[in-house]
Amino acid sequence: GIIAIWFSDTDNYKSFYPKFQEALTQVSVSTRTRRAGVNKIFVIDNTRFIRLFALQYAIQRIKESKQGVFNFLYSPRFISNEPLARLETLTIEYIFSDIVFAEMKSPHKTTSFIFYFGRLDINSFRLVRNAYARTSLWDKSIEIILYVYNVDDEFRKIEDDIINEVFEGFTISIKKMAYNNSIPDFLLNLQDYEQE
Repeated sequence: GIIAIWFSDTDNYKSFYPKFQEALTQVSVSTRTRRAGVNKIFVIDNTRFIRLFALQYAIQRIKESKQGVFNFLYSPRFISNEPLARLETLTIEYIFSDIVFAEMKSPHKTTSFIFYFGRLDINSFRLVRNAYARTSLWDKSIEIILYVYNVDDEFRKIEDDIINEVFEGFTISIKKMAYNNSIPDFLLNLQDYEQE
C-alpha cells in the first residue's frame, strides 16, 4: 500500500518530522508472504514529494529541450532475475531510491540521465558511477547529464573531481534540480486539468 501525506505547515515540518518518524516505527505490518508477494506500506511525505516535484520538473525541461523518447532504465542489478527494462513510468522502488537512471533515444543519439538525491561527497558519487556501470549505458560514447538535488556551496568544491576523476573519459555535464517546498500548480489545480 501507499500512504501519501502532505504537511501543509511546511515551516514547522522539519521540527515535527522526528515525531512522525517515531510514529511510523510503531506501525506493524505482517511479514507473512502471500501469493501477491510481501506486505509493504510505502509512506510518501513532504520530503519525498519535494524530491518527486524536482524530478518531474527536470524531466519536463528535458522533454521540452530535446527530441526523442524518454524512458526510465531499470537494471537487472536492481530487479533480480529480470532483463534490463525501459519504462515510461516511475516505479515505487525508484520513488524511494537515491539514484534514478533514464535515457532519451532519438534516431541519431542516445543521452543518459542520472538523477541523484543522495549525499554530496566524492565517495557517494563513486557509488553512483559503480551503479551506472551496471546499466547498458556504460559506454563512453554516450553523453551523461547528471542531475543533482539539494546542492550546497560545498558541492562546487567536488564538481570538477566528479567530472574529471569519477567519470573520467565520459562526456558528462552536471545540472542542479530545482528545490521547491510547495505543491506545484498543476497538482493544486488538478480538477481544472481533468476537465480540459
